[in-house]
Amino acid sequence: MATQLHVVTGGQYRKIDRRMREIKRQLDQDGGSPLDPDVVAATLQQIVEGNLPKDTLPTEMTIAGRSYDIRGFLEGNEKSVVGHTMVERVTKMGANLGQDDGQHFLKHQEEIPEALRGNAFIFTDWRNPDNTENVAYVNWDGNRWVQNRNWLDNDFNGNDRVLRRKSFYFPRCFGEFIFAAVCASHPASVRFPIVAVIAE
Repeated sequence: MATQLHVVTGGQYRKIDRRMREIKRQLDQDGGSPLDPDVVAATLQQIVEGNLPKDTLPTEMTIAGRSYDIRGFLEGNEKSVVGHTMVERVTKMGANLGQDDGQHFLKHQEEIPEALRGNAFIFTDWRNPDNTENVAYVNWDGNRWVQNRNWLDNDFNGNDRVLRRKSFYFPRCFGEFIFAAVCASHPASVRFPIVAVIAE
């Protein structure tokens, strides 16, 4: 069977390079490394040989200019937690996104990695206006990503995920710069840091 080839963007290459440099930095600390060098070497060898874990899910993604961390909310050996506990935890981690991000997720769903189709994404601040105990989630129905709802007195399990906003990028403007800024007209559910990034 032919080896599958992947297109590697400049951003992806730089991300991997930063992580490799961090591994080397930790291995080269005075007084000893927090990493087991034999484990690091064996893991890297597995990667070199193409033996990547098949069940590894992405931990971040970018959808139409918005970057997200992908988070779980279970702790220890938990299999599930009731919805109110889930909401409390994701709010503390800043992953309580609302309707704006949920609709963005659906509108640009062609950019969602296929590996995530077995998961549901909960938008805890996207509530049913007729009953705030009813929370929105987005899941793959076999053909596309669709919105559904669940009650907070139900259990949420390890297949459920939440998203935490990392950045928000406007289209290219002002020459060679892309600016992200907070506009007063944005609803409170839109949470993103102020950043300025030099376009490459």
